[in-house]
Amino acid sequence: MIADGYHDVPGGKLVNVVTYLELRVPSTQAFEPRDGVSILRSHPSIEAYRETFRRIGAPYLWSSRLATPDRELAAILGDPGIETYDLLADGAVLGFLELDFREKSQCELAFLGLVRQAQGRGLGRHLMCFALQRAWQRPIDRVWLHTCTLDDRAAIPFYRRNGFVPYKRQFEIANDPRTIGLLPVDCAPDVPLL
Repeated sequence: MIADGYHDVPGGKLVNVVTYLELRVPSTQAFEPRDGVSILRSHPSIEAYRETFRRIGAPYLWSSRLATPDRELAAILGDPGIETYDLLADGAVLGFLELDFREKSQCELAFLGLVRQAQGRGLGRHLMCFALQRAWQRPIDRVWLHTCTLDDRAAIPFYRRNGFVPYKRQFEIANDPRTIGLLPVDCAPDVPLL
């Protein structure tokens, strides 16, 4: 048990609050194709996956898959229980999605994100509708995800609008990926580098 109050955080570390959310009933919103936008199943190389992950996640200091050893990441991406998709628009990959069906009767929405210049155009909602349709095509009891205070502050309201309900909260202490060379030091300027 941690006492109430302020606690020092060592230099080079980040602390954030992680919120877990779940959806236990299929979404009633149908996925509709959209002109000029494609969502395609991807089978990326480790390098291509990490590049997309970095482009989308660097502003939020996403680093988990950047730190994952190559062999482990290759096993994850090659697992038949993992599905990855790219959202293409304007001639480029502007978003991606990773669904994890490895745990029986569940789908973890492991990653869903857009590059910053694609935000505000309804593409996140489009990708979420696709994700939920795809997830519920399998015999599952729930879709779940987690987000944290380093993610966009609109993340939790967005998930709640899509029917997700918070069910657990944790805090995480981790290495700041900028101090260990996983991301450039100028990423996420709104999060002080200590």
